[in-house]
Amino acid sequence: MSNKKRKESKVDSNTKLPEYKRLEPISKKLSECNSGELQGLIIQRFIQIEDNINTIITNYFKPENERLFRTVVLNSRVIDIGGKLKILNNIGYKGIIEKVRNLSNIRNAFAHTRFPESVHIKVFGDSTEEERCKIEVDSIIPVMNTNGKIINKSAYQYAKEFLDDEILLIKELIQLRNESKNPMPLG
Repeated sequence: MSNKKRKESKVDSNTKLPEYKRLEPISKKLSECNSGELQGLIIQRFIQIEDNINTIITNYFKPENERLFRTVVLNSRVIDIGGKLKILNNIGYKGIIEKVRNLSNIRNAFAHTRFPESVHIKVFGDSTEEERCKIEVDSIIPVMNTNGKIINKSAYQYAKEFLDDEILLIKELIQLRNESKNPMPLG
């Protein structure tokens, strides 16, 4: 081990964080995406949701050093999405919490599923007559519902549900983010 001191990186309070830009739509149909592409898309879109939440919280508290607040205090290893939702609940943004929780559950299902181990194959028709045989392959995600029961869901259908709800939530978060520049008082 070297006795040299490590160069410490400090967060510069004068550097303005860039506004988070929405990803361009995927260039192919959702049904044409493979499981890995769906997984990456869902995770990336949820990062955008969390970044908008971070902006709302930052705008509310107006920290002296915004960059330090966002990179340290709001770091997802310090405060997870559940903690951020608790903050939103306490500063008057209750209306979006259940929507974010639902999308977080879908994100977690995609993030923690090993797709090669979760493929479901259906064979329709007589397998001895190739022209009449239809094979359908679908990646399945095991999802635990609110009652604790595990249900298998199609990755495609689950991704579609996420993206349909995510579009609406992002619009709402952007509106709230813009309004949060003049935050409501606690209480």
